Amino acid sequence: METLVLMGASLVDGSGAEPVRGRAVVVEGDRITQVVGDARAPRGRRIDLSGCTLLPGLINCHVHLCFGAEADPVRVMKDEPHALTALKVLRRAQETVEAGVTTVRDLGGRDYAEFAVRRAVAEGLFPGPRILVAGRPVCMTGGHGNSIGREADGPDDARKAVREQLKAGADVIKLIATGGVMTPGVEPGSPQLTFEEMRAAIEEATKGGRRTAAHAQGSTGIAAGADSGTPLNPHGSLLPELELMVKYGMTPLEAIRSATSVAAKAIGLGGETGRVAEGHSADLLAVTGDAAERIGALGDVRLVLARGAIIKSP
Repeated sequence: METLVLMGASLVDGSGAEPVRGRAVVVEGDRITQVVGDARAPRGRRIDLSGCTLLPGLINCHVHLCFGAEADPVRVMKDEPHALTALKVLRRAQETVEAGVTTVRDLGGRDYAEFAVRRAVAEGLFPGPRILVAGRPVCMTGGHGNSIGREADGPDDARKAVREQLKAGADVIKLIATGGVMTPGVEPGSPQLTFEEMRAAIEEATKGGRRTAAHAQGSTGIAAGADSGTPLNPHGSLLPELELMVKYGMTPLEAIRSATSVAAKAIGLGGETGRVAEGHSADLLAVTGDAAERIGALGDVRLVLARGAIIKSP
């Protein structure tokens, strides 16, 4: 097993702490095994990252890999063969990881095509990010997202809808709490699933050891998610989302934290990824320049590791 030693970079560990220099990050297999001073770095394949920032791979908490960011992505998807959708999902996953996004949470696809890509990436057949999948979002009859969702009415039906997604292998359950802008005839701000329906669904998901996510139109949020694949929101880089966060008041370090440790905790992977720390997954990103001072530096990707696999290197 090859030992990689990443040296020379300014290290942003994802915790929100200020960058540090003079540290070497040691990777063995799919894990970070050491974060030590340069003088204590072990032998191995050394990668010089002088002039770069090294940080955790980014996490996009909200994507739709089956959508292609067209003006009407649902129509485009429904007009193409299912197999073509799966191939497009695979390509979008590759574009995403190449941009330094090493984990995504897919919150609604097409007849579980994204599940097949999740498996192909996990088995090492193709490069891609870690993919968490929701399957069919649970919505009310005629509600937002009904074209790709599982319509449910009443608490009992909501429980059954969740059980169906768990049976299919969902990592997370998506609930449609309000209207949205992509479903004709639906008022974006209208309440949809009732409190009782959502409580039943959440109870069922919790029994299955799964977290839930809600579509709810609002102005606040706990983590970075670009809704990639929806109209004019392309897959790949998370930089446009983070630039908006900085534009409207966050510091670059706060934005990075929202897309690393905060996002990992939000999706239930806080002990697995989102930090440059010993024992964490070797999901790593190096960019040219000082990303802690200029968020735009995240657009100049030099190195990407996803679970220890080198996706891109200098």
